Amino acid sequence: MKRLALWLIVATMAVALPVTAWRQQQEATDPAQQEVRDTLRQAQQEIQEFTRGGGKATDPVHPAVKWSAQLWELGQKHKGTPAGAQATGEAVHVLIHAERIPQALELADRVPLDDPAWTTLLRFVFEAANLSKDYSQATAKAKLLLERAPDAARRAALQLQLGRGYWQQGQREQAVVAFESAVREAPGSDYARDAESALYELIQLATGQPAPQFTVQARDGRTVALDGYRGRAVVLIFWSST
Repeated sequence: MKRLALWLIVATMAVALPVTAWRQQQEATDPAQQEVRDTLRQAQQEIQEFTRGGGKATDPVHPAVKWSAQLWELGQKHKGTPAGAQATGEAVHVLIHAERIPQALELADRVPLDDPAWTTLLRFVFEAANLSKDYSQATAKAKLLLERAPDAARRAALQLQLGRGYWQQGQREQAVVAFESAVREAPGSDYARDAESALYELIQLATGQPAPQFTVQARDGRTVALDGYRGRAVVLIFWSST
């Protein structure tokens, strides 16, 4: 049976992660998280204005340096809290976007291995690795963090980021193992759900795999099945009203 060629074209796609009403309420009433969000907003605005004005990443007075320091201070001020974790991660992240990868990684190395900030910070370390095309430090850090992780939720978060790192490198088998570990560590958690989604995309939607079968109702009432277009090129356009 010939495999169906599936061409997926996405012109513009914005993905909004669902946030529970409880989490929204907590963030809205948490002064520490509001302080971090306000600081990050100011940082993004100033960096955008600097870039639009012709500022270069190599400029020694790039505002990312100043804002990284301020976000780092907030991370220390709110250490051990979600606000502190976000501030610490963004302190590293703004340096990466300013193409200061060595400085970003040096700052990340200052974060203790038992700091909960690593559940998100590791993602930025892998982002830096992807830009530099050198994953050795990020992968080694992930494995070291997994050895020290105090609980299943932390291990699931780290396995999720490690899986994404392997995926970026094209190491499919290692990515599958990491994602499956994330699901086993904390079944039903947000980390497990993200890992399950990644596994589905990695295994079921990989290049060369048969397109998943589906049936939909057309606007004129007809039933349309994908297998009815076997042997023909099919273009799927996804959109959302949210």
